[in-house]
Amino acid sequence: MCVLTRPFSNPVRHRREVGWAASLGIHRQQSSLRSASAIPVGLRQNYGAKAIMSRSDRAEKIEQNFKFIRERSNALKHGVFTPVATLPGEDPREFEALHSALVKEWAPVGPTEEDAVLSIAKAMLRKGRLQKFLRGKALACTLDATHPAYDEVKALRAFSSALEIAPDFLDGPLNCLSEKLKDRLKRQFPPEKFETISARARAIQNEINSAILPSLERCDKPLEMSYLEAAEIVTQDDFKHEIALEERIDAMIDRAVKRLVQAKAMKQMLHTMSLNGGSDHSKSLPSNKGNGSTKKRASGSPSEF
Repeated sequence: MCVLTRPFSNPVRHRREVGWAASLGIHRQQSSLRSASAIPVGLRQNYGAKAIMSRSDRAEKIEQNFKFIRERSNALKHGVFTPVATLPGEDPREFEALHSALVKEWAPVGPTEEDAVLSIAKAMLRKGRLQKFLRGKALACTLDATHPAYDEVKALRAFSSALEIAPDFLDGPLNCLSEKLKDRLKRQFPPEKFETISARARAIQNEINSAILPSLERCDKPLEMSYLEAAEIVTQDDFKHEIALEERIDAMIDRAVKRLVQAKAMKQMLHTMSLNGGSDHSKSLPSNKGNGSTKKRASGSPSEF
């Protein structure tokens, strides 16, 4: 805690010093004996009595602003707010919302607790990412014409949506269709009959939406067939791997929570010990003085006379 005792000789210089001191986190302590009459007349004329009385409020507000900046800088220094790597299809704002919710729940204080909360957030992100990987694998299998779980209706819908977005790129989306369906579309819509690729793509899209998809959607797939397809997508080894990964992630979360709780408990214990130690020390001082004076009086020292 630094005390600036330089008199307020220059109002402009005083304002600069207040801003400099606040930026460094230095509190300007005003003596309880200083009154409004001790402030130079020029400063009172510039600020007025209201400004003089609210100077402490302004200093407190400045200190709060710079406190946030210092906390943010310390967090960046310790890597707490380091951006987490995201994969395609992931929204960084989802992790930020998760991390903010955990910070609100645990109220970490200091880099140690903040790092523990960040570890919890990253572990929970990994758990959600594991489920996204499984959904991605299932989607890839249903769109693969060579896979046993190939879903022709879903593939046609995806193909039609791709043509709607980029009609000039026709050859790429065709790969998600079966060979039988590709041959049918090539015979029915040969490239030489169309002036542009976009016109041919529009014709194929119209055929899919008006004729092919309605005929396929009339046939309901048996539920047992869906079970067989699901078994082809996620095998027993995949299930074992998923369970093992979730157990490892849960163990990581448990360790981070334990570390966070231990850090909070240790800080609380040290704070309590410091308070108790200070009170014991303050209590012991009068007793020592009393014993010393008693010994002096008992010995009859010259100071008594």
